[in-house]
Amino acid sequence: MFDPLLEYLQESDAAEAQHFLLQWLQSNPLNLSFPNPQNCEPYGRFPLARNKNGEVILIHWRPHVFCAPHDHGLSHGYVLLIRGRFIERYWKKTSNGIEHVHTRIHQAPAVVKVNKRTIHDMKCFEDGVGIHFYLPGIHAMQVYDVKKRETLVVADNCGAWIPRNERLILRRTAWR
Repeated sequence: MFDPLLEYLQESDAAEAQHFLLQWLQSNPLNLSFPNPQNCEPYGRFPLARNKNGEVILIHWRPHVFCAPHDHGLSHGYVLLIRGRFIERYWKKTSNGIEHVHTRIHQAPAVVKVNKRTIHDMKCFEDGVGIHFYLPGIHAMQVYDVKKRETLVVADNCGAWIPRNERLILRRTAWR
């Protein structure tokens, strides 16, 4: 189901892809059970597909909890918001960490473009659901731990939070 979709997104410009995803959502009612967030995680994640073109992940947000600031490694893509109202904050690297630079509000249904190495975080004001399309699949994602002032490179199957399982942390870099 998702292989042709990922191939189309790989070859489309942003405007075409955003329009296409909203059309796709209208014509493909989702009969999926949504993954529940575990422990202190901001969202539950369930991989729907992964191939040479990219990956698709179903996300179910816990209300009022931000994920950690993060980038998407070597990937870009689209977040198709299905249900909920979201706040998205953008960050930039500075000489001694990261700094908040911009905030946007999104109301589902909507499509949010995700650029390679752009740092952002999100939260939903209520019970939120989205499908994330990454081209290619997520690899070398960096999660920014603002409290400990360090950057974590996390495993490809880790979400945008500070992992409790140390095996999901591939590298740590302290900020100045």
